[in-house]
Amino acid sequence: MPKHTSTRAGTPSRLVPSPQPAEKDQLDRSLEISEYGRPQIVGLRATGGIDLRSHMHWDHALRLVAGHGEEVHLDLSDLEFIDSRGAAVLVEAASHLTGGRRIVVHHAPSCFQRVMEVLWPEGVPAIMIEQAI
Repeated sequence: MPKHTSTRAGTPSRLVPSPQPAEKDQLDRSLEISEYGRPQIVGLRATGGIDLRSHMHWDHALRLVAGHGEEVHLDLSDLEFIDSRGAAVLVEAASHLTGGRRIVVHHAPSCFQRVMEVLWPEGVPAIMIEQAI
């Protein structure tokens, strides 16, 4: 709907078109994290996107599961987007694992794989990215 605006007092107002609303998927990349696992397997499933608005939530979830089990499994099959900071949060969580423990990433989206290849071309010892066959 157009808005009426006036640039100076006493001048007639003119119609200015309202900006078009952005596409829903450009605005709504909310992150949902759920736990899954069985005895000896601790895992998280991430759905949506990991970006500036969800870094704290992602970091908190990784810290919680990193303290349990020999391996932490991440199912990223429904992850639509992860930015470089989101990947760095994962690398940081992995760097705190001790005793040969690791994070196993399942169904990594291509955006995650690209970020990892560019920023950590030699890989991260405590992160195993499962490759699709």
